Amino acid sequence: DTDEDSVGEDGFTRLSASLFQQRRLLQHLQQDREAVRQLLDDVELLRLDPDPKVERLRAFLGLRDPRSHRTIVFTQFAETALALRDALGQDFGRTVMVTGSTGGRTAITRRFSPRSNHYEVSPEREIDLLVSTDALSEGVNLQDADTLINYDLHWNPVRLIQRAGRIDRIGSENDEIVVASFLPE
Repeated sequence: DTDEDSVGEDGFTRLSASLFQQRRLLQHLQQDREAVRQLLDDVELLRLDPDPKVERLRAFLGLRDPRSHRTIVFTQFAETALALRDALGQDFGRTVMVTGSTGGRTAITRRFSPRSNHYEVSPEREIDLLVSTDALSEGVNLQDADTLINYDLHWNPVRLIQRAGRIDRIGSENDEIVVASFLPE
């Protein structure tokens, strides 16, 4: 501590500039600022290019709107589920995401599939589009839905069967069930 040091209202200690090699510090700060500018430019470039896979999903959902065809999109990774939820927003009705760390999964599945879960929910609270990891690929009734999309193919084909089994079940009142999978090019 020196006499020139003081603690600001925010609780941080203020140090006198004379304690530093000011020219060298200024050079380093300018280099850091330029590096951050370059990173921001790179990120902006990434935002400009639409993801073709997401755009293909949007096109599919445009033809089979989740507001008319309750839809679940399965993906393998939580990061992908988050990105899809953000990319799709509310463009296709009420969109909700579920991953292994999502709380309230029972309430979400009831809002997505109230009839098959014997749950009463007001129509404006029902979920039209559910984006999920395999957290919902087994042990839940989702047969109010008539559309399932495998956005990512799981390495284990049995997992794909389990996913489809969430909506293609005894008790489904749907005349037609659509299961679509995105395949690698």
